[in-house]
Amino acid sequence: MVTRKERREREKNVNYFFEFLKIQKRFFKDLVDHLKNIVDHRHQSYITYGPGVILFTMILKNMTGLKSMRTMSNRFNKEECIKNVEKVLG
Repeated sequence: MVTRKERREREKNVNYFFEFLKIQKRFFKDLVDHLKNIVDHRHQSYITYGPGVILFTMILKNMTGLKSMRTMSNRFNKEECIKNVEKVLG
């Protein structure tokens, strides 16, 4: 039987973003293409992030179990996360 401490220790070494990408590439190969092709009806002068970026970060938020937008902003507004999302979405 695995203790909670042992499970936490194992989970420290898991790269969940990489694991998500493996699942996405295996089962949802066209996800990024579909996200990029979503038509954005917002006025162009108001757009900072396209719909693909917004939807992808929302998928990551839900996948990681974050409950609020504020928590998501705090966790995802890091240079490493921004670069990873940029690499995935091109």
